[in-house]
Amino acid sequence: MRFEYKVIAAPTKGIKARGVKGSAARFAYGLEAAINELAADNWIYVRAETLPAKEREGLMSKTTVFQNVLVFKRSVSAEEPAPAPVEEIIDDLHKNSVKDDEYSEESSPEQDAHA
Repeated sequence: MRFEYKVIAAPTKGIKARGVKGSAARFAYGLEAAINELAADNWIYVRAETLPAKEREGLMSKTTVFQNVLVFKRSVSAEEPAPAPVEEIIDDLHKNSVKDDEYSEESSPEQDAHA
């Protein structure tokens, strides 16, 4: 049996609803709503993860922030085509990552004008 996975950003604030009082209850209700929405499409909740991610801070520097995500899975029928091999996906991600790094290290036209 094959599975496909879906990763979404975890809710960061609660949802107001009738009868739901307090920030913790609103947050739990928002999380419940996100999980139930995907469950309606046969996605099964697997786990929550906190993962590091690099983000730009200003023009030249980067900082590491932590993102909270929810992981879901569902079974895939045998008739559906297999996804791209993981190696290809990782190579594409690295290529895009290198392009971002090259861009941040190059001087911008504004910096050249002030030099």
